[in-house]
Amino acid sequence: MHGDASKDMHKTLVIVYYLSFVISFHHEEYSGNVCKNDCDLRLSSILVYATKSLISFGDEQFQKGDYYYATKIYEQAIQMDSLAVDLHWKQAETQRAYKNYVEAAKWYAKVYAEDPELIYPNALLYYALMVKQTGDYSKALALFKKAYKEAALYPDEYAYIKAKQEIKSTEFAIKSIHSSIKNTLSSMPDSINSYDAEFGHLFKNGVFYFSSLKADSINTNEEVYTKFYRTRTYTASFDSLKQTYSSPTQWEQLSIPERSTGNGCFDDKGWYYY
Repeated sequence: MHGDASKDMHKTLVIVYYLSFVISFHHEEYSGNVCKNDCDLRLSSILVYATKSLISFGDEQFQKGDYYYATKIYEQAIQMDSLAVDLHWKQAETQRAYKNYVEAAKWYAKVYAEDPELIYPNALLYYALMVKQTGDYSKALALFKKAYKEAALYPDEYAYIKAKQEIKSTEFAIKSIHSSIKNTLSSMPDSINSYDAEFGHLFKNGVFYFSSLKADSINTNEEVYTKFYRTRTYTASFDSLKQTYSSPTQWEQLSIPERSTGNGCFDDKGWYYY
């Protein structure tokens, strides 16, 4: 948490927990249905207020791009109201924005199971996308096919079009895995193949193009410190004499701080980047 907002939120939670304790104490000390019912109502009202306050504060952190803290705040709110589907959706969306695809998949799956009226119609599709991001292509393919079937009545909607394309993409990924096993694999240097999420795009004219999800800094608790947590495109030049790569630098033409620029691809000749 940062600055005055975190201090205000801390004060709110201290007051809420104190009042909850006071009401619980009086609930035990005094007998009679009137007092008991009155205490129950007051405690219920305080818990509702506390939950709404947490959600509001979590929403603020999400809007700021502070996804790590937003997930922690939503986690506290879920402990107070574990049946709120809209809160589960917020947690799923925030985990996806934080690139924690395993957790995001778990929460999207939960929303899909809890939402028979399809208030969140893309829950299954996003569940499949998160599973795909974890590398479980077989499971993702089955989920995409299910999402495609469920969206068949709305062929012009995003879910149907996206699921149809993702089925082709995932089938290609599965085939590519089997074909790549026959080839010799070697690791890129640590300056390129780091602990961040990286994806190779092209090696052309002695330059390696790749995308990476790099923060300004990350502490030991996986807390990300950066103004814009976005995927960027980087380049690293190869020195054929030294057989080494230069330190990666952002591709200047695509250096747009508030935009994700790493989710793209070159054409088959390597002339255009889409």
